[in-house]
Amino acid sequence: MSDSPPSLPVPGQIIPHATPFLFVDEAVEVNEEWGRFLWRFPGGRHGKFALSMFPELALIEALTQATATWSAITIPRDGPEEGFLVAAERFVFQSRPREGDEIELRVFRRKIFGGLALFRVEAHLGRELMCSGEVTVFRGSAQGELPRLPQDSRSYNHGDDFDSGEEE
Repeated sequence: MSDSPPSLPVPGQIIPHATPFLFVDEAVEVNEEWGRFLWRFPGGRHGKFALSMFPELALIEALTQATATWSAITIPRDGPEEGFLVAAERFVFQSRPREGDEIELRVFRRKIFGGLALFRVEAHLGRELMCSGEVTVFRGSAQGELPRLPQDSRSYNHGDDFDSGEEE
């Protein structure tokens, strides 16, 4: 008998993306805190789209799909759910992908609060960090049930960049 770990699901079977918009090729390693995924950057024309024109945007989309894949594998759910990108923030780019690059996408869970989850994400080419940033996603029921906001929505503070517009 083999003691090899169970194989991970194919991303295209657990997130609602298909070619030419499926950017995560393989789940490499996933646990409850983080995940590693692979994307082979096609460059040039990808279907009707020229990814080489907007490689930074393609990297953000790939990292968001890696986050969705991590979430589908690790977070238990009671029934059908939908996921939505809420924010992609604080991205810093050190390099651009080139045709044929095999990019490692890394997802680190930071916080889960209700239906919202905050992740730190990184894209690497070999040992080189290509980009990093934060992704916030929402997961809810297929019936569209959203989490309730606090009565006083000003109580939410997302760091120093929050400005309610009111003086104290």
